[in-house]
Amino acid sequence: VWEANRGSPVKENATLTFGEDGNLVLAEAEGRVVWQTNTANKGAVGIKILENGNMVIYDSSGKFVWQSFDSPTDTLLVGQSLKLNGRTKLVSRLSPSVNTNGPYSLVMEAKKLVLYYTTNKTPKPIAYYEYEFFTKLTQLQSMTFQATEVSDTTWGLYMEGVDSGSKFNVSTSLSRPKHNATLSFIRLESDGNIRVWSYSTLATATA
Repeated sequence: VWEANRGSPVKENATLTFGEDGNLVLAEAEGRVVWQTNTANKGAVGIKILENGNMVIYDSSGKFVWQSFDSPTDTLLVGQSLKLNGRTKLVSRLSPSVNTNGPYSLVMEAKKLVLYYTTNKTPKPIAYYEYEFFTKLTQLQSMTFQATEVSDTTWGLYMEGVDSGSKFNVSTSLSRPKHNATLSFIRLESDGNIRVWSYSTLATATA
């Protein structure tokens, strides 16, 4: 559901180190740094993965100095957002087994969500699907994947948008599973489709 170093996998004997200075560093065996959180000397004292899937580095007061939720790749977990002042798009993988950037992207624009296809044969990305909200918007500040209990038997999965010029949020319903849907995510797949995945503790395995 998240990748730190997409498109540049490390080799054998690489290391992931949380240093005394509070920086999380991914390095090759010979010491070359390939990715880091840039949290050195910011008061970080620990690192953990929260129940919602967010990996965080925190200081002595519990404040996050870095979190994986701020840098989505092709997936949004429940509570994760696209943000105007941060990452505004998801980018697909090239294929399920190849973790380089693929040709598809989901972009949060001023008043809508747009799916694009990028090819070397065209001067700019081609829009192949748009979801424009009926409410009059000024500028979307964020779009967040949410899960809410609708009734005793049903949950709602939806994207919720916050607009800079409105008192009201906008949303688009995605699915209504018949189970606790907090363990869900939305992903831009390598074939260009948006799919919602949800784990149910009610599911049983069969031989």
